[in-house]
Amino acid sequence: MPPLTKLSGGDVLVRSLLSQGASCAFTLCGNHLLSTYEAAIGTPLRLIDVRHEAAAAHMADAWARVTGTPGVCLVTGGPGHTNAITGIATAWGADSPVIWISGGSEAEFAGQGAMQEIDQVALARPITKWSAAASHIREIPRLVASAYRVAQTGRPGPVHLTLPVDIMDSTIDESEVSFPPAIDWKAATRVAPNPDLVDLALGLLASARRPVVVAAAGAWWSGAGPALHALADTTGLPIFTIDTARGLISDDHPCCFGYADPLLNPAATLFAQADVALVLGRRLDYRLRFGNVFPRECKLIQADSEPADIGSSRPADLALAGSPAAALELMVARAANYRWETAQWRSALAQARAEGAEQRRPLETTDSEPLHPLRIVRAVRDVMPDDCCLTFDAGDFIQWARQGLPARRPGRWLRLGPMATLGCAIPFAIGAKLARPESTVIALTGDGGVGFYGFELDTAVRHGVPFVLVVANDAAWGMEKNLQIGIYGRDRVTAAELLPTRYDEVARALGAWGEHVDHAADLEPALRRAISSGRPAVVDVTAECAPSSTTDASVRRKLARR
Repeated sequence: MPPLTKLSGGDVLVRSLLSQGASCAFTLCGNHLLSTYEAAIGTPLRLIDVRHEAAAAHMADAWARVTGTPGVCLVTGGPGHTNAITGIATAWGADSPVIWISGGSEAEFAGQGAMQEIDQVALARPITKWSAAASHIREIPRLVASAYRVAQTGRPGPVHLTLPVDIMDSTIDESEVSFPPAIDWKAATRVAPNPDLVDLALGLLASARRPVVVAAAGAWWSGAGPALHALADTTGLPIFTIDTARGLISDDHPCCFGYADPLLNPAATLFAQADVALVLGRRLDYRLRFGNVFPRECKLIQADSEPADIGSSRPADLALAGSPAAALELMVARAANYRWETAQWRSALAQARAEGAEQRRPLETTDSEPLHPLRIVRAVRDVMPDDCCLTFDAGDFIQWARQGLPARRPGRWLRLGPMATLGCAIPFAIGAKLARPESTVIALTGDGGVGFYGFELDTAVRHGVPFVLVVANDAAWGMEKNLQIGIYGRDRVTAAELLPTRYDEVARALGAWGEHVDHAADLEPALRRAISSGRPAVVDVTAECAPSSTTDASVRRKLARR
């Protein structure tokens, strides 16, 4: 009889992750993880070690948003766990299925003041769908399988598992452990809404004079892209996209009118005239003005996998509880039974969009210095290929970028989500490039954003992950500076100004490509060189600190409260 094989906790964890389909984990080393690192050597599980735990969480989040499958974040306990929280909260706000695994202090000494002992499960609970800790090595496969199930069912989201270090360092006979197989939870739990209610929805949309469809995160996570295209082609209904659904149908499609945000997209200002609105997979949060982006008399139809979110901010006139993808497929199958007359309304939306583009044109073409954000945006638009993956940070420069850069492919337009977490663009870009190595990845940020995860350029260099970072360098926390000017006056700017640091030189010191641009004529060639370098690259651009329409609206709201 052959001797039994002993497995460490690290062996069991690595096998558990592989059995659930993981191929990559984002991590930062620590004592609690050593057995896992040892176990991963020679396996198909690739470890991408980073410079800050929050960056590991952001990269796992980006992996999930790009692939539609869970990303894995593996960090040590105590401060490693707490450092990851901002990244997990960002994933929580974006409904992103991140598997967050933390090491932990010894279970044997729980409650006795072990080094780095904190209640990690309790800390994680408010920003995850599920939070647990292992009490024995044999529990690990079951708990990992549970994490994958919960992360992907209902409304997706992050989950947490703490694995105490003494459990991870312990061993068990291989014969005592079983590894649950991976399950396609998206398919296994796919629920179609009531067909009679789908017919009612189609009747409302077909009889409307000014209908709109807003595809949001739930449409992306449910795999609704093909059905959304078919609905547009069959009915001519005008479609807008938001959050992870950006690119689910290309902005270049004749029935797609871009970003579902009236502050950034002139076509979306006509939401105020809509008489029927279909919202796919989105709670009506601040981005849709808690439902008030549509007029009071507009009939609201919500399709969502989480029935509790339907009508949570504004009452829905019709609720389609179930998979948004399944709802759309039923609509497409029955759409031929209705008469669709949408051309005139689409023409009005197209005119508004064209007028907005024309208003932006002078700023996109000016060569004045420092460069206006829209001039930078235009250069990026001119060099980006159709399959380009864009990652966006926060701040005023990004509001201009959101106006001027199209979403053409699914899973390739990564915005922060409701948390608006400044600094994410760099780790998002690294996670996206690892998930989609065939795509060009361009990250857009201001100089303030670089300060959070700039040293992840070191991560990208070490792991050979090429992407281009465009830094609009206005030597300021631009949005906060512009808010202060708008509300209190130019002479009251406080704690909002930075040095004009040369981030291209920082990039070169870290082993990346770096160029600095002051003049408009030099910008596009610099971007093309950065893309063709095949290395992590930074194009640092001296930029005007120009207030965006989002900032102007914030100033108006704040002044109205005084």
